[in-house]
Amino acid sequence: MGTAMRRALAASPARWLVAVSLALVMMLAAAYPNVASAQPTQAVGQFTQVSFQTGNERTVGHFTLFDFMEQDELTGTATGTSVIVGTCAMHPSGHAVCLALETFNGVIDGQTGTVQFHDAVVLDTTTGTGHGAFTVVEGSGTGDLEGLTGHGSFAGQGGSGTYMATLDFGS
Repeated sequence: MGTAMRRALAASPARWLVAVSLALVMMLAAAYPNVASAQPTQAVGQFTQVSFQTGNERTVGHFTLFDFMEQDELTGTATGTSVIVGTCAMHPSGHAVCLALETFNGVIDGQTGTVQFHDAVVLDTTTGTGHGAFTVVEGSGTGDLEGLTGHGSFAGQGGSGTYMATLDFGS
């Protein structure tokens, strides 16, 4: 160790420790710029159904089963399009439960890419209302959405509604 370094350490070890700590923090911040954004994001916005197609209708007991494909446009924290493919079981009362795989393509909180969600939907076809929940399919994100995790909920009527989610972009 050089003489100047020894003198600096002997004269003010506390000041030296602070300086080295600050330098390390700055180096880590530069090396890992996404650490600050690793906090969960609260996503909110609206969706509008662009298209809805059904097929493969069949009856099992009192229930009518059908497959569907839906395309939605999203605005808010998530801006882009979703294609949703799933199956519903509808009771004669008009109430239905659906499970689907949703593929989103767009921007979430400034991050661009694609990601998939598992959707569970409850419909009341007599009132045109629906609500449900979704969760990110682990490992499905591409681009800036790679590593995205999280879950959320949605509700709507007549083909439009709102969503809210807690999403984590990881580090």
